[in-house]
Amino acid sequence: MIMLWPYYAYTFRFDPEQPLQDFVDKNPSETMDVMHRALALRIKTDMANNWRIIQRLRMALQLALFLLLLELLAWLLAITRV
Repeated sequence: MIMLWPYYAYTFRFDPEQPLQDFVDKNPSETMDVMHRALALRIKTDMANNWRIIQRLRMALQLALFLLLLELLAWLLAITRV
């Protein structure tokens, strides 16, 4: 069920309006270095959040594969006993 359920909490991009509000509208005197640092930290946070989600999906896939192999083994044993 976990493999079929849609999951939309990935963060790959950020809204371009947000840096404009943070750096241009609020404080236009900020340097590009400050803006680059903030964007790099945002990307790092998104990467860490996505990693947790990907790890959960990887574990679910491994469990599904293990259960599939057990089912195949059970079918093979049932066929050989007939």
